[in-house]
Amino acid sequence: MDDNVNNDQGQQDQGGQPQGTPPPAAIVGADGKFRENWREALPEDIRGEKVFERAKDWEGLMRTTASAQRMVGMDKIAIPNAESGDDVWDAYYRAGGRPETAAEYNIQRPEQFPEDHWSDERANAFGEIFHKIGLNKKQVDTILAAYHEDLGRQITGRQDAERLELEKLQGDLTAKWGNQFESKKHQGNLAIERGAEDAEHKQRLVEKYGNDPDFILFASNLGAKYMEASGYKPQGAPTMSTSEIDAKISEVMSGEAFMQRNHPQHKLAIERVSQLHKDKAALAGQPG
Repeated sequence: MDDNVNNDQGQQDQGGQPQGTPPPAAIVGADGKFRENWREALPEDIRGEKVFERAKDWEGLMRTTASAQRMVGMDKIAIPNAESGDDVWDAYYRAGGRPETAAEYNIQRPEQFPEDHWSDERANAFGEIFHKIGLNKKQVDTILAAYHEDLGRQITGRQDAERLELEKLQGDLTAKWGNQFESKKHQGNLAIERGAEDAEHKQRLVEKYGNDPDFILFASNLGAKYMEASGYKPQGAPTMSTSEIDAKISEVMSGEAFMQRNHPQHKLAIERVSQLHKDKAALAGQPG
C-alpha cells in the first residue's frame, strides 16, 4: 500500500500535476491558446524571454522547444547587428552562401539581350556590389533575370517608338517635299558629309539628330545653299525634281529643234532629252 502511494507521488511534478497532463486552465483556454497575461504564471527570471512573446499556444511552444533542442551541437552563426564588425558580417554572408569572390557570380550577357546595350565593366561593377552586400549566387541570378527581362521590354519599346517616329517623319517629309524627297535627302546628307570632321563624327550626328525633322530640314537647306554657292553637282544627283525634269523634257520635245530632223540643233535636242531621262532615272534611284 505504501509503495503504491510512493509511486503515485513520483508521477507528479513539483507543481503538483501528474506528468504528461496539459497545463492548467489558468494558462490555456478551451481553444488551446494561451490566455492573456499567461506569462505571469512563469518564474519571474524567465517570463521576459522573447521566445514566449512568439508563443501563441501550448503546442506551438512545445514545438519551438523541441526544435531548439535539435539545434544543440549543430553549427550556428550569430546574426549581426549594427554594432557587428566586418568579420562577423563576413561569416554571416559565407553561411548564407555568398561566394568567395564576385567573379564567381559569373555574370554573362543573356543570349537574347542586345549586345550594344551590354557592358562587361558595368556587369563586373554590379557583381562587386552584390558581393559587398552578401548575396549568394541564386539571389544574384534571380535579380539579374528580372532586371534583364524588364530592361529588354524597355529597349524593345524604345525601338518600336523610334521606328514609328521615323515612319511618321518620312511620311511628313514625303508630303512636304513631294517628288523632291530624294534630292532633298541628298542635300541633307551632303551638308552632314561636308560639315563632319570625320566618319565617326558623321555617325554621331546621324545617331543624335537623324530622326529630328528640324535637323533634317536644316541640313537639307544648308546642303542646297552649299550646292548653289559652290556649283557642286555630284554625278547622278540632279538638282531638279522629277516633275521639273518631265516639264523640261516636254518643253524640248515640243520645240522645232527636236521636231524637225533637218534642224541644225536637232542632234543637240535629242541629246538633251536623253540626258534629262538619265537625270530622272538617277534621281529615282539615288541613294539616301
